[in-house]
Amino acid sequence: MIAACGEYHVAPAKTRIAFMGRVRFATITSISERGMTCSFALPYLLESDRIDRVDEVVSGWYVHWLKVVDATQLDGQIQTWIDESYRLMGMQERLNMWGGALAEDFGAVETRG
Repeated sequence: MIAACGEYHVAPAKTRIAFMGRVRFATITSISERGMTCSFALPYLLESDRIDRVDEVVSGWYVHWLKVVDATQLDGQIQTWIDESYRLMGMQERLNMWGGALAEDFGAVETRG
């Protein structure tokens, strides 16, 4: 699913695996025979019964958490959310949506323009 978004990098750490475009946009924080817990970021709150919780890390950076217990859960809707996360957050296209006004909020060093 991540590979379908475009060019990305994997950034493993002790407690998670992060997926990055320009910046981190999705993570897997646990994986076992019982399933996996993963997250993806969006610049807006996504409301769905499929989302376990949402954390607003900073203004306009919403981390959406979900638990996947069966591969059939990884469907087109999840792919759409991951694609949007990659584009808007990972590749920082959200910064262009508001004329770069949020660049400082996200600690961005540069904006695409």
